Amino acid sequence: MKILRPGLLVTTLLLAACGIKGETAKTPPPTVEEVLASSLSATDYGKPERCLQTSEYTRIEVLDKKHLLFEGRGGKYWLNTLRNECPGLRKRAVLQLDLTTNRVCNLDTVTAIETRRFYVDRISATCSLNAFVAIPKEQAEFLKNEIRGK
Repeated sequence: MKILRPGLLVTTLLLAACGIKGETAKTPPPTVEEVLASSLSATDYGKPERCLQTSEYTRIEVLDKKHLLFEGRGGKYWLNTLRNECPGLRKRAVLQLDLTTNRVCNLDTVTAIETRRFYVDRISATCSLNAFVAIPKEQAEFLKNEIRGK
């Protein structure tokens, strides 16, 4: 049987009551803005593009409520920072783009739809896209890995 000294017991109880864990407390994963600010210089960004042809990208990944990553052919990536945070936008949602041509452009809208089995479960707000900024493949992979735990 392990016996705690009264002072140590009180300290342990106070830390537990406050929700503070010793040195094992985990820091939350960084936000996309923090990752971008700490890992890219101005020369790493491509020139913002107003539109992408739908044939240029093969996949869209939700990074968080304000950032979408468009994955293109040949290891090309574009980051789109939405004009505003998009409530209800989740990482596993199916994205519905409202396009008028065969291009996805700045000011086009996106809605996230989550389904369960055979019915629609949730729909996010409809949000506006912004300019597409080309980023290196390494930066895209780093971004995905850094925020994956979120």
